[in-house]
Amino acid sequence: MSASVSGLKPACNNDTCHPTSSQKTSFFVSIYLIAFGTGGIKPCVSSFGADQFDDNDETEKKKKSSFFNWFYLSINVGALIASSVLVWIQMNVGPGQWVLVFVASFRKCNVKSPRDESLLYETADVESTIKGSRKLEHSEEFR
Repeated sequence: MSASVSGLKPACNNDTCHPTSSQKTSFFVSIYLIAFGTGGIKPCVSSFGADQFDDNDETEKKKKSSFFNWFYLSINVGALIASSVLVWIQMNVGPGQWVLVFVASFRKCNVKSPRDESLLYETADVESTIKGSRKLEHSEEFR
């Protein structure tokens, strides 16, 4: 929110930032809401996952141990990405660019690709009309 709403971003000069009392309040309310949500779901999800394995079966006992390893690895990798990569994207790219991508892809999810790949490009030239960029090759992987 602080990357999107300008009123929540504190005024900074050099390396020192000076948040207002409302900015501090919104920050702490946000942190407490995250802690409340995390505390409510983390203990339940891991026990629900463990409940899917039979302790009497040796192969499922080993899979149960593997489940916990993968579960906590994914939790920690997700937290790392959320606290670093997404923050960098919000601060440097802004939410407007990636929101436009999701909206455009949602609107075009039922559009059929033409059989002739040349119809996918804006020009028939080798280069793109955008200076300094190149055309992306067509692939069947992501539709």
